[in-house]
Amino acid sequence: MGHTDGITCLSAGMFGTLLSGSADKTVRVWLDLKSSAVLKGHQAPVWDVAIYPGEGLYLSASGDKTIRLWDNGEERRVYRGHTDAVRGLVVLPDNTFLSCSNDCSVKQWDITGTCLHTLTLSSSFLYSLSIRENGRNPLFLSLSHFLSLYPFLYLSILLSFLSLNLSLSSCLSIHQSPLSPSPS
Repeated sequence: MGHTDGITCLSAGMFGTLLSGSADKTVRVWLDLKSSAVLKGHQAPVWDVAIYPGEGLYLSASGDKTIRLWDNGEERRVYRGHTDAVRGLVVLPDNTFLSCSNDCSVKQWDITGTCLHTLTLSSSFLYSLSIRENGRNPLFLSLSHFLSLYPFLYLSILLSFLSLNLSLSSCLSIHQSPLSPSPS
């Protein structure tokens, strides 16, 4: 039938695909409102799910501090790097994706599992994030009990700051992940 505990997130895709994540630690793939696959692997509730458009790939974020990449119902990769529950995911137009966590960070990942960049905010849980789907992508973050819009963080400017290891302010800093290769 369906999940055995509360549904925590949904993501709709093309051709009638729907993903649901649950406190039962699973992701379900729904096609035309029928459960077609159950994705198991997380050790804590699933807090967000995302679909790679046109790729047939799914992402899931969990309280177990991991992100998982799924392909045709099989776990393909586990992303590790957050130190607390991973709460939000968003796929970017360049085929990378962002994750946010209770560890007060936003990370940019490539599909191979490399953490490209980390944005750290001081002492605020990050519950969700979103970008505007146009050429000038401001980053929206849900911090603790309020919504913040970082209009100065248009994606191209954000990536420029990330590659230069610049700090924007005392409460918002951007740095390149020590796991990623040095810029050439």
